[in-house]
Amino acid sequence: MILHIINKAPDQSASLSRCLDCLAPDDSLVLIEDGVYLLTWPPAKIESLAKTNIYYLQSDVKARGLADLTVQTATPIDYSELVELVCSHSKSVSWF
Repeated sequence: MILHIINKAPDQSASLSRCLDCLAPDDSLVLIEDGVYLLTWPPAKIESLAKTNIYYLQSDVKARGLADLTVQTATPIDYSELVELVCSHSKSVSWF
């Protein structure tokens, strides 16, 4: 069980495609900083990740003016919940 952390916008980094290729069904994905822009993808593209637990830092969404964005396949979290996720996974990989 791996926690994958993305901090770059989807169009800013080739790391995102490598990360998505590595995701296993029991892995989780956390979007932080500019990584939250992945939530603006077309719904069908995000739904392709439906078997993955997707989380995003709510404060980063608000800071980027995306507070009204609703994504049913992703769960908003705060920093304390991010720490809990890191502790509950056997490994963490940051895709920067």
